Amino acid sequence: MVIRNTFTNGGISYEGDWADSKQIVGIQNKINGLVYFGWLRIEFDKLTEIVTLVDYAYNTIASQPIIAGAKSN
Repeated sequence: MVIRNTFTNGGISYEGDWADSKQIVGIQNKINGLVYFGWLRIEFDKLTEIVTLVDYAYNTIASQPIIAGAKSN
């Protein structure tokens, strides 16, 4: 998560683990009552304040884990 601080003098600062870096986020999708696990690699550019999905993967076998950063089965 990134927190943007805007000061009364117009200055801006960012704090948090996602400030100017790539991070991996775990996800789970429920499809027809079954749970599939996956991950998203997200990049935050504090200059443009744009969040970009860099890559992702998910396990095609329900209820089975996937290692963060690993490709799909």
